[in-house]
Amino acid sequence: MTTFHAPDVAAPTPLGPTFRHARGADDVDALLAVQVGRAERDQVDPLSSGESIPTRERLAIVLAEAEAAGQLDRYLIVELNRAVIGYGRVSDWKEDDGMHVWLHRGWVLPAWRGCGVGTALLRRLEGRIRELAVADGGERWEYAANASSTEPDATALLLDNGYRPGYTVLEMGLDWDAFPRPADGPALPAGFVTRPVRPEDAPAVSRSIDEAYLYEYADGRYQTRMNVDAFAEELLGSRYDLSLLQVAWAGDEVAGQVIPLIERGRAEIYEVSVRPAYRRRGLARALLSRALLDLEARGVGVVRLGTVAEFPTRAVELYQSLGFRILKEFPRYRKSQT
Repeated sequence: MTTFHAPDVAAPTPLGPTFRHARGADDVDALLAVQVGRAERDQVDPLSSGESIPTRERLAIVLAEAEAAGQLDRYLIVELNRAVIGYGRVSDWKEDDGMHVWLHRGWVLPAWRGCGVGTALLRRLEGRIRELAVADGGERWEYAANASSTEPDATALLLDNGYRPGYTVLEMGLDWDAFPRPADGPALPAGFVTRPVRPEDAPAVSRSIDEAYLYEYADGRYQTRMNVDAFAEELLGSRYDLSLLQVAWAGDEVAGQVIPLIERGRAEIYEVSVRPAYRRRGLARALLSRALLDLEARGVGVVRLGTVAEFPTRAVELYQSLGFRILKEFPRYRKSQT
């Protein structure tokens, strides 16, 4: 049984928190208040590619989608004295090795941390996952959870409850003063050409990205294949500007690509990848340098990207050589069901 200790706040001492499922639109403002209330303590970076405080509109959409899918019971709301002080949610996916991953995320207002509320929420979320996993009928499944390097409370809670990092996503930011600008521009390695990306090129680019990640995770662990057709269609949507893409061709085949996005007042290098057959020739460096020069010409001041620390291509070393610096780590925690 979890024991709760009320923090030193100017409010009546409660007997303990109560838990309920989400009620859809009625909970939007309360969940937003939790996210806004935790932002300073958890050092949430508003320009980050790996984290952000959702807008009210986004939360409304997410809850509406959950209600339409009959999944409001995947949200757990924590209340004290009828006030929402935290919440959690559950999502899931299957990885290529057959592992069914059940991710839970939980957030508690800083004033109510360290008194048992977070532990109770985590155990309730794990319990809900066990129910969902049994109903799914799958034999291979595991818990997953996330906590960044600026969330010491969540990190300690996960470690104390048996979670360990499976891999680590790195958020990197560009220091323009450290970016080496070639005097004559970054030349492509021999055998490759670039050209403006056309809408009909989207399927070839998508296939190239898919192949580039086939062997990035050791033993296929944590690997999830992309939907090639869906991403090709997404590339043609309003989020992407094809004029920003840097795509190298080897004959009729796409060899590698860099895909920048400009949104939220900064640029994100959304994709940097080269097909295995064309690596170790300097292609990724040339394409990324070209993309950065283009962003600089467009007046972009902030550039971010994310990568996985454990990738065997050692992409982080390439990015550091071009002036990127690690800003934050996002370990992806896992725990066995047993």
